[in-house]
Amino acid sequence: GFRCILHLHQVTEECEISKIIEAVDPRTKKKEASPKILRAPAVALVVLVVLSGREVPLDNGSGRFARFALRTDGGTIAAGKVAELPKAK
Repeated sequence: GFRCILHLHQVTEECEISKIIEAVDPRTKKKEASPKILRAPAVALVVLVVLSGREVPLDNGSGRFARFALRTDGGTIAAGKVAELPKAK
């Protein structure tokens, strides 16, 4: 997976994009399941894994604390919001 830095309100953690579930091109509305790469301005549903193993405080769905940014090499590569959290074990 691709490694980057997750910025979520006060939290900054290293994370990895472990799986791209679906991508949609907003210009053509064409959906693609499990693409290998993403290009701007694609909208994607991905699985993020926090590498530190610590729990990151999140709100599921709507709300200002559900929004995040992914950065690498000093630049923002993605912005989004949390769609779903893993089930508690």
